[in-house]
Order: sequence, then structure tokens, then C-alpha cells
Amino acid sequence: MGLDTLQFRRVEKGKQGPNKSPRQPLHRLSRKGVPLLDKPMHYSASGLTFTLDFEGDKLTAYRGRDGVWTIGAGHTRGVYEGMTITEQQAKDFELQDISDAESIVNKHVTVDLTQNEFDAIVDAVFNLGPAFVTGSTFIDLLNSGQYHRAASEFDKWDHCKGLVLPGLLRRRQAETTLFDDGIQNEGSK
Repeated sequence: MGLDTLQFRRVEKGKQGPNKSPRQPLHRLSRKGVPLLDKPMHYSASGLTFTLDFEGDKLTAYRGRDGVWTIGAGHTRGVYEGMTITEQQAKDFELQDISDAESIVNKHVTVDLTQNEFDAIVDAVFNLGPAFVTGSTFIDLLNSGQYHRAASEFDKWDHCKGLVLPGLLRRRQAETTLFDDGIQNEGSK
């Protein structure tokens, strides 16, 4: 779904939700503890393909499982019943939503990421909204350098309205695999 869809929730006991204020990092550190330049990462072409394989592309508005009107490749902002768009409008929405997700990830992640790790997180933010990286156990673990433990958090975000949705579970598992590939590739350097 688009970035403004917050109907999905993580299943976690005793953890404060999206109202928890995000930390403001002074700088990002590499895995070796060296400060990084504040150059934002960008979503890769394979990341975009990954997202589109899950989202599809519908030119007529439809109501998602969460009850939110959706159009294009998961765009939700300003969508209403009966709305139709052109293929170009769908592409424009998609690029804006991806750009929004990239910005959110770049703002809240304070550690070095491989491209696969970044792509997995951007896809999750694109689908779930910013709550995935603001005040979540995932972001706390990741920003403390616990990459493997952070990877195990993806699957906790497979619920909609209290139910595990097979499509969300498949997507979270695919994101975990993509993220884990990034961890393994970094370890082989």
C-alpha cells in the first residue's frame, strides 16, 4: 500500500507504537564505526521490480483488504471510489511514493546498509508506511548494529486488522530474504 496507509500494524507486545518520537542521528556510521558521508541511498532498479511484482498496477481504484482506496502500484493518498488514472499517472504516483519511502529510510537509518538491505527496508516502508522505521523494534535493532535480529522483525508485520494475510506474509518473507542477502554479501567483503 502507499506510505500514508497505516492500517497495517506490527504484532509486538509492550512496544510503543508510531507516537514514539524518532531519534535524530548526528551522522551515520559504517559497520566498522567510521562516519559516513551524509549521501542518501537510492532504490535500485531490482528493488523497484521487487516492489512492482508484489503491488501490481491497477488503473481503477479498488478497496484494499484494509478498507483503504488504492490505485496504481499501491498508491493511497487522495484516492477515492470510482477514480481512474492513466499509465503515466500510475508511474508518477509510483515514483513519488518510492521517493517518499527512500527519504523516510534515509532519515531514520543511522547505520551503513548494503543495497539489498536498503531495498528491503524501502519496500517495507512503501507497503506499510513510515511506522516500520519510526519507533519500531526493527529500527532500534538495526540502528544498534544488530542486523540479524532486525531481519527477524519483518515477519511481525504480516497482519491486517488482526489477521495474518498470506500475501503480506509472503512479502515479508521475501523482504527478509533480500535483507539477509545483504547481510551475507557484506560479511563476505
